[in-house]
Amino acid sequence: MDEIYYDSPRTGEELDAAFSKLATIDQSVQQAEQSAADAKTQAKAAASSAAAAAGSASDAQTQASQAQQQAAAAARSAGDAADSATTAQQKAENAAAQATAASQSADAAAQSAQDAAASVAGIQDDVAQSAENARSAAASAEAAASDATRAEEAAQRAEQIADFDPSKFATAEQGAKADTAVQPEDLGNYALKSEIPHAPADIGAATAAQGTKADTALQPGALNGYALKSDIPQSPADLGAATAAQGAKADTAVQPADLAGYAKASDIPDELPNPNALTLQLNGSSQPSYDGRYARTVNITPGAIGAATSAQGARADTALQPGALNGYAQTSDIPSKLPNPQSLGIRLGQYGSTTYYDGSAAKTVTITPESIGAQPSGSSDYMQRKTYDPQSKNRDIFAYPSHLYKATFLLDNWSSSSPYTQTVSVKAVDGGPAITPQSHMTTGLLIDDTLPDDTIDAIQEAARLIDNGRKTFGSGTITCVLRGDKPDTDAEIFFNATNRPTT
Repeated sequence: MDEIYYDSPRTGEELDAAFSKLATIDQSVQQAEQSAADAKTQAKAAASSAAAAAGSASDAQTQASQAQQQAAAAARSAGDAADSATTAQQKAENAAAQATAASQSADAAAQSAQDAAASVAGIQDDVAQSAENARSAAASAEAAASDATRAEEAAQRAEQIADFDPSKFATAEQGAKADTAVQPEDLGNYALKSEIPHAPADIGAATAAQGTKADTALQPGALNGYALKSDIPQSPADLGAATAAQGAKADTAVQPADLAGYAKASDIPDELPNPNALTLQLNGSSQPSYDGRYARTVNITPGAIGAATSAQGARADTALQPGALNGYAQTSDIPSKLPNPQSLGIRLGQYGSTTYYDGSAAKTVTITPESIGAQPSGSSDYMQRKTYDPQSKNRDIFAYPSHLYKATFLLDNWSSSSPYTQTVSVKAVDGGPAITPQSHMTTGLLIDDTLPDDTIDAIQEAARLIDNGRKTFGSGTITCVLRGDKPDTDAEIFFNATNRPTT
């Protein structure tokens, strides 16, 4: 059987005494089993005796019944004898003798009946006693069987104890300590030594020196009045200021007060009219007057004064009259356009558009090496239109790449109520062109990842809010409209944008 170990505080002497007691119990169990077997045998014998006694009682009752029948028959015979008094004396004597014998037989039968009844009573008592003994024996047998079961269980425990090795178990003192020992579930709120931090870095904390510096460090809100390095002007042009050389020239430049004795251009008259004007009349019709302010030309002709020239008079003599012009076309009848029946198509380059000319309107087609995808004479690196502009979009491809820009949204410059609005200037970081209303972003919002971690987290949240807002470009500006929360810190954000068309 498998070994079963018990944790027992008993000493070796106590265990030896337990083993001796188990041996005594084993003997008692064997005796109990023998007593149970004897009781079962006695119960069977008692049952047999009871069955035999019951048979004897039945026989005695049968004999008593027969004796009673004989007595009744004798009585009837005696009555018959008394009634036959006229019979012979001999018969009377015989009858008397028979009566006596019958009486004796009746007495014997009655005695036999009484004896049989007493025997039956005794047998019934014996049977009852035997039954009681059988029940007692059965109870003893049941108790013995229960004792045998317990003895068998004790024997099994004894066998298990026999396999007991005290050296494999704790002593009673050790058991007492184990009862009060800390259990694994009691350690839920305790940490392992390996879990105890030994340095600030183990828990992501700053050192004491770093904490001291952090106590006196400037917070983002304290920098509202400070400029970023990127906002510090690097040249006079960044401030819209003049250079030192320009300043030196300004120091020696003529000042407005120095011009007091000089005439302004507005002081010089544009015209100097004559004090009296000349007026001509042609055939009674007044002509514009002349006073010297403007140049005037008056052409005096025969027509101007209402007269024809001699040549006109000669022509008039030979001129056709209106009726002579019948059958002639008037000027209004002459078409202003006479297009060619077949037009001329001019296409510049393999993928260029085609210009058609049929004479109905003036056309100008300028053909250059670039327009037909050729290189100018003497050029070895000129980009060919057929390669870089095959669809004749005629756009500057260098204006297409996106450039990096930055804008700074200040905490205090948002509008006071939702939707929160702020317009800020946009500066090109990599020399790109100025932002225009037609500009559009080509990336999401970016931030400077070289800032401290806590600053990055705050600016990232601000950039997320701004990125979720509606943004529109102006001339060098960007406007953001927020319908939810607004940033709780200043945010310098970066993005790529381009001025190329969106279609």
